[in-house]
Amino acid sequence: MLILTLGCAINLAEMRSARVLRGGEVHVAQINSVVVPTAGVRAAIDPAKTLIDEVGEDDELSPDEREVLVGGLSAIALTGPGYGTFLDGAVGLGRGWEGGIRVGNGTYALSMRRRLLPWQGPWHGAAGLRWGYSSGGAWFSVLDWANKAVRVSDLKRMDTAATLTFGREFDEWGRVWWGTKAQVSPYVFELDGSRVGLAEERATGTMFYAGGYAGGAIGWRWVHFAFEFSVLHARGSVDAFGTEHDLSGVIVAPHWGLQGTF
Repeated sequence: MLILTLGCAINLAEMRSARVLRGGEVHVAQINSVVVPTAGVRAAIDPAKTLIDEVGEDDELSPDEREVLVGGLSAIALTGPGYGTFLDGAVGLGRGWEGGIRVGNGTYALSMRRRLLPWQGPWHGAAGLRWGYSSGGAWFSVLDWANKAVRVSDLKRMDTAATLTFGREFDEWGRVWWGTKAQVSPYVFELDGSRVGLAEERATGTMFYAGGYAGGAIGWRWVHFAFEFSVLHARGSVDAFGTEHDLSGVIVAPHWGLQGTF
């Protein structure tokens, strides 16, 4: 799939047990994410892909074709389809609090979680906040001329996410969790459309995400293999070259990786 060649993905994974770490405990994880936009988001991406497949480097684009191309590339930049890998770490701070850090794929994030239920198991609950910064760009690497047509670059976004997670642990071998998530992401990026008769332009706006996730882990004592599935609705648009492009739609994201708790 063309969208999977981009090698980038918005950070939508939680991949954490509902149990908040006790003071001094340390959690480390490697997270892999695949983000697949559907419905309304794909309605912007698919026509751009078709257009790129049909026209050549020397073809003159009409105003309508320019609009399609700009909308599709903007949708790819802001909804983050593709694959990403992150490293996640957390430490128990005591008194029911833990702090965390996440890096990878152009993303840098800090998080805090607060215990909602007593330590005694097997049921646990946590409320969390994550503040993240992402940088990078998105482009079609399949066709060189598409880079020159409308290049999306210097993407910067600030992500603030709030979560509620509940779940259960099974002795030392298993965990399950589920929860809800809301995220707001202001963004800014550069569009260079000089190849198709458009000027350079800076686009700004905000994307909103809301939905849920469920996951689990299996292993023994300190190391577990974890998996999670997220479904969120994205709402937002981008105003570029005098035209507003709607980027709302459903985003589906499976995640997997290894967790260690010591």
